[in-house]
Amino acid sequence: MATRQGRRNTAKRNYAAETEYVHGSTVRELAPAVRPSGVPSRRIQEQPARRRKHRLVHMNLGSLVFLTAALLFVGFTLISYLQLQIAITNSTKRISTLESQYVDLKLANDEKYNTINSSVDLESIKQIAIGELGMTYASGDQVVFVEGHKDDYVRQISDIPQ
Repeated sequence: MATRQGRRNTAKRNYAAETEYVHGSTVRELAPAVRPSGVPSRRIQEQPARRRKHRLVHMNLGSLVFLTAALLFVGFTLISYLQLQIAITNSTKRISTLESQYVDLKLANDEKYNTINSSVDLESIKQIAIGELGMTYASGDQVVFVEGHKDDYVRQISDIPQ
């Protein structure tokens, strides 16, 4: 029983010696552990070049086929994506040029329309219609009112009943 207690005390002392509690916000630097010259370090020693080369070259056929197929799929997808981006860019440019042409044509059309409207003299047309062509205004009994919708129009197919 004494040996057990002795082991416990030793274990406690070793644990206390191995771990330190740090007070404050900075950590004290501990002295690096000194290794005996005969004990190899735990670092992985460099492998000879031949072993590394063998490890790099070793790949089974299934993995190679899968990686090749994945690479081809990614390449095809990338090329398709780039082609779509180029098509979208070209379409956007084409739309903007067509819109600018539309605006130019609309302005020219409005300008021509205003020019035509301002050149027409309605009084002279009225004088020619009444004087030379013998037209007259409609009298009250010549006007016939037909019921219809506001948005609709009326077309005469046959004589209007009296």
